[in-house]
Amino acid sequence: MLDILFESLKSNNVNLWIMYNHENNDEYFCKYISNMFGTASIAFVTPFKIYLIIHELDSNNVKFVKFPKDKVEIFTYKNSEQLQDLLEEIVAKLLFPDKVMLSYSTMADPNTDILGHGEYLFITKKIKNAYKKYNKLIKFISAEKIIYDIGTVKTDLELSRMKLLAKITNKILEETFLEIRIGMSEIEISELTRNMTEQIMNMYVGSNDIVDYDFAWDICPIVLTGENLTLGGHSLPSVKLLK
Repeated sequence: MLDILFESLKSNNVNLWIMYNHENNDEYFCKYISNMFGTASIAFVTPFKIYLIIHELDSNNVKFVKFPKDKVEIFTYKNSEQLQDLLEEIVAKLLFPDKVMLSYSTMADPNTDILGHGEYLFITKKIKNAYKKYNKLIKFISAEKIIYDIGTVKTDLELSRMKLLAKITNKILEETFLEIRIGMSEIEISELTRNMTEQIMNMYVGSNDIVDYDFAWDICPIVLTGENLTLGGHSLPSVKLLK
């Protein structure tokens, strides 16, 4: 998994991406590094190595994560002052890259806009202090292109899950369409689809690693007939009848 990060940074000519994770608010940190840390953790991701700062409260948890020693170096802190010292130590070791990527969006995309405003202010202030101490300049840029890049790479496990769920979804739709009749309303077709989903999914829950299921949104499924097709995929099913 770490190699996916390294290759993305290399291909995009990026020297440093700093990821800030607190109580697993950063899904990419959790996926590619670890979801075992509850307190504030910072990962300095470079094209060849990760420098990981964790709180001492998580020092026991790190024992359960099998990091390759040549690719991940771990540091621990117990207060804000020690955190600042470690930040300075690491950026100095990396020779103060003039551009640093952070996980925020320039396009208001919630998938890449991971840092909250307060977290952004916190981490940038800490890093700026480290640079200022050594009279170095820094510019923060969005890591969205990296996040989009790694988002296109699927593991074998992810691919197998996607194929399974696509197969199940197709079965739900096929069985539902066999029961649709002229004169049914969009609402009735929606209820039919939900009932069929419950019936079929109950056959899979407890097997194939499926422990539960849900619709992506409460308004699912979208049912559009006739002129309602022009409304697109964001309108609620209506009493309009299928002709």
